[in-house]
Amino acid sequence: MKLLDGFQQSSFNRKLTKRLAQRPQEVLPVSFQQAKTVGILFDLTELGNNREIILRYKSQLQSDRKTVKLLAYIDEAEVPDGLGFDCFCKKDLSWTSVPNNPLVEEFIQTPFDLLLSLHTHECSPLEYISAVSHSTFRIGHFQKEKTYCYDFMVYSKSRSVRVLLKQIEHYLEVINQNKSSK
Repeated sequence: MKLLDGFQQSSFNRKLTKRLAQRPQEVLPVSFQQAKTVGILFDLTELGNNREIILRYKSQLQSDRKTVKLLAYIDEAEVPDGLGFDCFCKKDLSWTSVPNNPLVEEFIQTPFDLLLSLHTHECSPLEYISAVSHSTFRIGHFQKEKTYCYDFMVYSKSRSVRVLLKQIEHYLEVINQNKSSK
């Protein structure tokens, strides 16, 4: 099984590298005040009550006149009905865990001002989307070996989505303060 896992990971890395070459390279740090469009990626599999946190956060951003698009991954055979946001599942992945779904491709191609990856554990499909996204500024939870996925990483010992969001907001505020002081 280890040989298959190694081959699968190698194939995933080749597809990712090929796709990364097509990604726009310009990184423009933006604050929440500057951002007009926000993409939010998250893992619905282990989210539990955090789903409501993300939905409230989306509403908060929309009340600040931002366009917000959610995309979730669920490690199940089928996507549950009635979620109210776009979601993809195991059947939408290639054997190398690369997402193969029109909703995912549309999300990747959208040039969000901010992309917030709110998964705090390893999740190859979401990491792939973050890495190849055409977003201007990609933010995620710190993982030393995943620097290719994000333009900015937030370190936290907590695995809480609420804590991660607070830290992201804090650092984006610092970015805003630094830009306005120049």
